[in-house]
Amino acid sequence: MAQDVGTHGGRPGLGSLAPSSLTDEIVLRLEKAILEGVYPPGTHLLQDELCERFGVSRTPVRQALRDLQARNLVVLVANRGATVRVPSRRDAQEVYAVRAELEGYAAELAAARADSRVELELAGVEARVVHLASRLQRFDELALPAVVELQLAAGDFHKVLQRACGNERLVSTIQHVERSFPMEYVSLAIGNNDDNQLLNVDEHQAISRAITRRDGNGARLAMKSHVLHLGEKVVRYLEDHRFWE
Repeated sequence: MAQDVGTHGGRPGLGSLAPSSLTDEIVLRLEKAILEGVYPPGTHLLQDELCERFGVSRTPVRQALRDLQARNLVVLVANRGATVRVPSRRDAQEVYAVRAELEGYAAELAAARADSRVELELAGVEARVVHLASRLQRFDELALPAVVELQLAAGDFHKVLQRACGNERLVSTIQHVERSFPMEYVSLAIGNNDDNQLLNVDEHQAISRAITRRDGNGARLAMKSHVLHLGEKVVRYLEDHRFWE
């Protein structure tokens, strides 16, 4: 799984930097690249090549890698440099357990505040999810783009409810937890479409029905169950592919 980051890999979003706040900027760019799967777990981050890519000296790159280690995103080993951290089974389980509680609470709040505009937004996103899930099941040649689009559409469904919940601190916390686990794994798990209809269509519709009824407790329970199901799917996919062996 491990790979080296070279200077000709065409990595997106990693241009030269302005001289101010170099370390913070490098941290932000590398964090985004790691969590979005540009640098998958096990990737060896070579300091000299990062310096060349960002157009900076070794000092800000070295400090940025230390900061990323403090965020549990990379592992620094003496005389070996930095490697993108491979999350553990416990990491995955804890992230989704926390997300389930937080997003369940957001859905409960959204149910109390929902109006026709929120219902219309949810219906629009649901239609996209149904269409994309159908494509994924019926056309193998479209699987890869459909998986990416389906993940984005499913994320939009959650974002509609988060915007509707009216608690900015809660939304910020959800986003922080969500970003702590590489999205690459979620895409891979969703692409394994044994129960995509249930996960991405039926469960979303159950949440929407609770929102329409203004049933806060029902929305909370349905969302919590949905996020836990997604977490189980991610862990099962990684186990099936001997990720932790």
